[in-house]
Amino acid sequence: MSTIALLAAVAGFVDAACFLGLNEVFTAHVTGNIAGLASSLFKPSPVALLRVEVLIAFAAGAVGARIITLGRKADTPMRTLQCIVANEALWLALVVAAELLLVDGALKRYAIAGCASAAMGCQSAASKLPSGIGLPTTVMTSNYTQWPISLLEALLARGSEASQRNAAFASLVSMTVALLSFAVGAIAGAACESGAGFVMLGIPLAALLVWSAMTALRSQRA
Repeated sequence: MSTIALLAAVAGFVDAACFLGLNEVFTAHVTGNIAGLASSLFKPSPVALLRVEVLIAFAAGAVGARIITLGRKADTPMRTLQCIVANEALWLALVVAAELLLVDGALKRYAIAGCASAAMGCQSAASKLPSGIGLPTTVMTSNYTQWPISLLEALLARGSEASQRNAAFASLVSMTVALLSFAVGAIAGAACESGAGFVMLGIPLAALLVWSAMTALRSQRA
């Protein structure tokens, strides 16, 4: 549960920060960018090419995560997730580096958008791979759709067997955690980017590094 909360918060932070700093371009999911590109066919947009780059980078991040898992079939699901998160952290580190080292302009904007999108594509893959976490953490549409369904199932399961009841409530709790964490992360990302720019993506980067260190330590003790 704590992993889901962390990843959802990271995605919310990155998406909101990039939405503000990249002229309303999404990096944690592709739906809005596809709609934006379709709209630009009839009303030219200054960020149309940036949206194209984001779509390509997001897919590249997901493919990268899949390549990581191909060579780690003997690993535990947690170890595989650790490798995916490490790859994501590298992409976010490149975002911070681009913010600090590049002068303002098109190159900097494209570098930040590409690396942030690759990071989110990598994280998104963690919910799609066989050894992944199962619950989407970068896009909340499916979680928000599932939430009222899980609530209804939890209420209807009140008179059912304990196992059915527990499963219904567990699903509801997972959806709630993901949605709230994403919202909190988005608020933090928007506030931090508006105050200090993309260097503040060092915050979710640090959170991922701390998670990686803690989970590695727990694995050694187990």
